[in-house]
Amino acid sequence: MNQTLPLALYGASAGAAAVAALALYFRWQEAFAYRAGVALFVLLALVSIGNAYAVSAEHLSAWAVQLQGLLSAALFPTAWLYTRDLAADVPRPFVWTDVWHFAVPAVFVPQVIWAALSFSPQVEAQLAASTELPIEAQAFAWTAIILVLLWIVQVTFYSTLIARTLIALPRRLRLVFADLSGRSLAWLRIVLFLFLAHLPLAIVHNLGLIEVPEIVFASISFVLTCGWAAWTTSQQPAFQVTTESPSRISVDAVEDSSTEKYAKSLLDAERMARIAAKIETAFKSEKLHLNPNLSLSKLAAQIGISESNLSQTFSRQMDSSFYDYVNACRAAEAMDLLATTDTSVVDIGVAAGFNTRSAFYNAFKATTGTTPAAFRRQHRPQASSSQLAGIEAGQPLRPE
Repeated sequence: MNQTLPLALYGASAGAAAVAALALYFRWQEAFAYRAGVALFVLLALVSIGNAYAVSAEHLSAWAVQLQGLLSAALFPTAWLYTRDLAADVPRPFVWTDVWHFAVPAVFVPQVIWAALSFSPQVEAQLAASTELPIEAQAFAWTAIILVLLWIVQVTFYSTLIARTLIALPRRLRLVFADLSGRSLAWLRIVLFLFLAHLPLAIVHNLGLIEVPEIVFASISFVLTCGWAAWTTSQQPAFQVTTESPSRISVDAVEDSSTEKYAKSLLDAERMARIAAKIETAFKSEKLHLNPNLSLSKLAAQIGISESNLSQTFSRQMDSSFYDYVNACRAAEAMDLLATTDTSVVDIGVAAGFNTRSAFYNAFKATTGTTPAAFRRQHRPQASSSQLAGIEAGQPLRPE
């Protein structure tokens, strides 16, 4: 079968990874996630080059196979360190104790050296013609099988860590931000899902149980690498306050205050009621929700109450999160404008404080059970099509 297209796809994957590594290198000092990202994309580029070599070579040496395994084994702990800092509310740089994450890749190193020293092309040719493998070749084969099993365990372990981090992230973001656009790392969940979905296919193919055309793996590599590269180069740490400043908002002090850790700092019911009243007054009189960049720290500075006390009050007194409360106020503002004015739906989303079309649509539907356009048709049946357009038509509210 002609391998030109798989080679081209692996080459494009390596090129995309190299460009992403270079882009992140220029942001090296901004966050550890970018440094981990450089290492991650260098590894992805090398894996793609290795795949291209495997496709083009007439015979793949044992050392090359083991080296490819080493590179693949280093991918997931690196991806975990990248994700850990990207989703952290305080910077999580690499420390010496993190070296243990690379235990499995380290085990591959002597296997690569063993293969390079003991299994030259001539020796491999002799082994292929032999009816019985010598003891050293058998030991090498069993060691390779053990390393594959370790690799599978490692992939499962780090995939679980990454998945748990990404699943918990939106809940933690809702404690301190009113808009999650560009922060929830949803694209990383897509990348992880696609990789894990193709993994069983790769395993059964490598075990010789099923013959899968190389174009399938080359296409998956191209989509995953190029998609990841495109997303990650514009991604800032999830809890970074602004694109201009590397500072982040910490959620340690505003996490679930019913835990034992915060038992001594719990507010009494009377004080929470006073804070709740102050919050409601501030939002009604000053319309703080109309600020598209409102965060818990900004609210704390505005009304003179600590972030931890605000978070306790939202969760325990008002049965809400900061995110849900602010967006409910914005949805209520939009409802009033939709029912009483002829302003377009898009402009109303902006006026109500929403940054993006998806945030407007989701918050409005969560509050009313219907879409903004449907709500307007119900309350202003005489509205023109231009006044209804925008949300369903896919127009952004502000630059995302």
